[in-house]
Amino acid sequence: MPRRTTSGAAAAAYLPDFLPIVHPSPLNFRWQAKNPWFEADVVPALRERVAQLLVEREKLAGGLARSPLITRVWPSDANFLLVDCTDPDEVLARVRAAGLIIRDVRQPALPKSLRISVGTPEQNARLLESLA
Repeated sequence: MPRRTTSGAAAAAYLPDFLPIVHPSPLNFRWQAKNPWFEADVVPALRERVAQLLVEREKLAGGLARSPLITRVWPSDANFLLVDCTDPDEVLARVRAAGLIIRDVRQPALPKSLRISVGTPEQNARLLESLA
């Protein structure tokens, strides 16, 4: 059984809610070689989390595009969506009433835009219900 470093054992306590990611530098390749548990335990959980996020992002984008309050869902490769709204203040109020938080990113170049992070399936469903 591979030994875990002190930092490795501490990081394992946070799995699967928080996933540490090792920077792909040559120095970290040595760390990964000394800590094979990372590849065995963390990488599969990270891949699963990313796959779930991609599925949820697509479902959320489709649901937002059908909302009468959303005029545009911008393409995204991230864990959030940028949306243009008919009335950003109304969207913010509805989402807050549902117990969720989204980011107001309005500025001159994006006068009606909000940033929506992809959440859990339950959070995404609540968000879409609030905007129906």
